[in-house]
Amino acid sequence: EGLSPPTVLQLQDISARPDQPQNVVASFNSETDILLSWQPPSAIGGIEEYFVSWCTVENDRQCAGEGNETRVPGSQLSVTLQDSWVPYVRYGFVVVASTSAGRGE
Repeated sequence: EGLSPPTVLQLQDISARPDQPQNVVASFNSETDILLSWQPPSAIGGIEEYFVSWCTVENDRQCAGEGNETRVPGSQLSVTLQDSWVPYVRYGFVVVASTSAGRGE
């Protein structure tokens, strides 16, 4: 008589890098605030956070270099960006989802 041996259960992390967030929309709230909103990627759950970057399109068409970046919790689908927005300048915005497997493309 006595206790049975403990059962060991190993769970494998099946996370994958997420697809791109959908329907990204930017709208002015004021002269200094832009509200950026989006929908989560269609195929992947478990989003831990979003990386939001912005830049002037004239300097960096894909916002891959000298831009600004902020992090947003995965449960949040919008962020208010504050910057010195210049009239008649084109800005680019990029939203990238991240899971435990890493950033999406």
